[in-house]
Amino acid sequence: MPKDWLNKCQTLVRTSSTTSTSIIITSAPAPSAWRRFWRLQLPHNIHTTWWCFLLNRISNKVQLHRVFPSKHITNICPICGDEVETLRHFVLDCPLKFTFWAIALPKINAPDTITHADIWKALQLKMSTLHHPFLHHHLDALRLIFQTIWAMHWHTVIDRHPWLFLIAESHLDSLISRSPFIILDSIL
Repeated sequence: MPKDWLNKCQTLVRTSSTTSTSIIITSAPAPSAWRRFWRLQLPHNIHTTWWCFLLNRISNKVQLHRVFPSKHITNICPICGDEVETLRHFVLDCPLKFTFWAIALPKINAPDTITHADIWKALQLKMSTLHHPFLHHHLDALRLIFQTIWAMHWHTVIDRHPWLFLIAESHLDSLISRSPFIILDSIL
């Protein structure tokens, strides 16, 4: 991977993080984490979504309200309707998504000791084997849950369908069935 590409990504994320106090990702992953990211065996759409997340380019209400205040008159989460939708809220802290993580983690054979803080670190590629070996070694499995949340979010917001756990679980099961090597690896 070209070195200037990595530098541009780091600059882009640093610039983004200084423009708003509500942005959670404050720095790009280390070069070794980027190498690991590109080596993961994931479908293209999951890689792309996660790459956008790492560059803080997932549209959330805080960003949309800041850029287009006349079109996005509020920064409140359109799914729960109670809290400001930051990037972390979009992925993890929205009550419905928080519950879905709890439902979905056992499907990838994740141990009960994983916390939401651990998941957030892993999604940002800031998890080492010292923090939690499962998450460090099975990022690919965690990404299936992330992709499900991404798909369900837009299904709810754009298509105006309610967030239903049954549909979310079905979507995750479909991703798992198309990526059986991920789940089999996580059992080992």
